[in-house]
Amino acid sequence: LSVKIHDIPFKALFDTGAARSLLHIDIFNRIALEEQVNCSESDVELYDVHNKKLFTLGLVSLPVVYG
Repeated sequence: LSVKIHDIPFKALFDTGAARSLLHIDIFNRIALEEQVNCSESDVELYDVHNKKLFTLGLVSLPVVYG
């Protein structure tokens, strides 16, 4: 999907059945340059398909426009 967060456009893949969505650090940094983003500590550990723990910065809630 084509999405925008704080008027920053990028392509995204959404799994509507997922409990969490991931945001690449490069996209996060682009958003953080434009807007103040509050990031809180995540209460869950995330793993990839090979059961390797993912490095996460934390939890952030952002307004997303798609379509």
